Amino acid sequence: MCELRIVKHALHHNIRLVQRLAGDARVIGVVKGNGYGLGLGELASHLVEYGVRHLAVSELEEALTLRRLGISAEIMLLSPLCDGGELEEALRAGVILCVDSREGAEAAERAARRLDCTGKAQLCVDTGFGRYGFSWQQPQQIWEAARTLERLRVVGTYSHLRRGADPEGGETRRQEQRLTQVCDALAASGVEPGMRHLVESYGLLCCPESRLDGVRIGSAFLGRLPFRDLWGFESIGALCARVREVRTLEAGSTVGYGSGFVTRRPTRIAVVGAGYAHGFGLERSAAPGGRGGAVASALRRLRERREPLCARAGQRRLPVLGRVGMCDTVLDATGTQVQPGEVVELPVNPIFVNASVPRVYL
Repeated sequence: MCELRIVKHALHHNIRLVQRLAGDARVIGVVKGNGYGLGLGELASHLVEYGVRHLAVSELEEALTLRRLGISAEIMLLSPLCDGGELEEALRAGVILCVDSREGAEAAERAARRLDCTGKAQLCVDTGFGRYGFSWQQPQQIWEAARTLERLRVVGTYSHLRRGADPEGGETRRQEQRLTQVCDALAASGVEPGMRHLVESYGLLCCPESRLDGVRIGSAFLGRLPFRDLWGFESIGALCARVREVRTLEAGSTVGYGSGFVTRRPTRIAVVGAGYAHGFGLERSAAPGGRGGAVASALRRLRERREPLCARAGQRRLPVLGRVGMCDTVLDATGTQVQPGEVVELPVNPIFVNASVPRVYL
């Protein structure tokens, strides 16, 4: 048995905390990636229950699934569509389209004309991320594209932060200035930019003055931050699995693949039925928006001397011995009374938990 247990009151606490921190800005609940691992429909339902009226996804199928589940909140796509059939599906479902080019605007307008309908769209502006979006340096092109949208009403203009977790916030403020310049130019030319939004979870916490009209929040709902928590977020749950076997190894015994650990004394071990196939031991290589890549991140981890990866059985910490396996992991149970069949908790990032693992809200 292996399941992701999610504590509802902790999730609700984090939602309310984000709403307070957002102030007058609208909270946009980002539920991409299967609701950051919490379950697409489940997370969306909890957000709507607590007053979040705007949701955001990356994939059209995510938006359509939410509609099939009866979610009536505004749903915005954060990535553009180029296929005419997909554009029509999105319009029929009342999804807010992402328009990031003149060609995209024209394709969306054609789809609306084929359906003889009206719809909503947002303009995506690249202010430094280098992925989707009109260039912030070419406001005339953005204006011209927006003017082709006769059947689609522009309800927002947004961009993506590239270094939201930067505690100094300099890059966030630069991107905010670029987005604001674009929106001001649109308004001066007769195009209402709608809701302006730029910052995500980390940007909201590190640079709250850049909130603009809306904030897109995902990770903060999970209580997962790449820096010290100064606000009072709560961890919302853990991967739970049963102990499959308990036995004692003699001093000098090797543990796991590659003999990555050698016991220095008689060691009582507990083998738990969870591993990296379930999402245990998987993390991002670097904090979003941070400097450097995987090598720099590894060096930082060495310098910080992080605590060893541990599971918990009640209040008891059970350090991982050797490498995390694919489906089984060995824990140090020396000095404990852990028994086969007992459930232990393993810290995980929910987004990496395999979709086949049941999500249980408690």
